[in-house]
Amino acid sequence: MDIAIDNYIRGKTSLEQSSKIAGVTIWNLLEELRKRKAALKYSIVDADEEIQRIINKKRSK
Repeated sequence: MDIAIDNYIRGKTSLEQSSKIAGVTIWNLLEELRKRKAALKYSIVDADEEIQRIINKKRSK
């Protein structure tokens, strides 16, 4: 978890990549970041990409 969070804070990995490294869900990683008072690095572009991923998953079902 520490390595994943450190990578995320340094901008080396995305939130999704960091959650995979830590072996937890994005929600669990977000909770840990909150506990550590770490700033989120989540842009409008990130949000748009996430929305598109969700839409594409729904369409493929």
